[in-house]
Amino acid sequence: RSIAWANFRYGLDGFAYWCYFWNTGGDPWDIRTWRIYSYEVDMVLPLENGVAITPIYEEMREAWEDWRLLTLLRRSGKNDVLDALLEEFAGSFRKEAIETSKPYACDFQKLRDRALSAFTCTR
Repeated sequence: RSIAWANFRYGLDGFAYWCYFWNTGGDPWDIRTWRIYSYEVDMVLPLENGVAITPIYEEMREAWEDWRLLTLLRRSGKNDVLDALLEEFAGSFRKEAIETSKPYACDFQKLRDRALSAFTCTR
């Protein structure tokens, strides 16, 4: 999920995940026969008549929602909120490894809630 935040932070136009489904050999319906890049990288798994989504698919869906929210903050001129969120995101990594460190301590739900609160009306 950090792919959306990191790419937005660095001013890129978007992001993409590299693998929707990759049959790495063997029986595509039996993950025990897969060899390289097994099921931990696939966004979907094959079914007889369609696909089953995986947690990675959900992560990419949430990343896209985050990207759209960050874009909305920018377009709405809420740069102070946007800057604070991106700074908090950047601070959630070990400094020696920056965005490549895993696991990271970023609370994406907290960041999303703060972004959404920028659009709520208070009286």
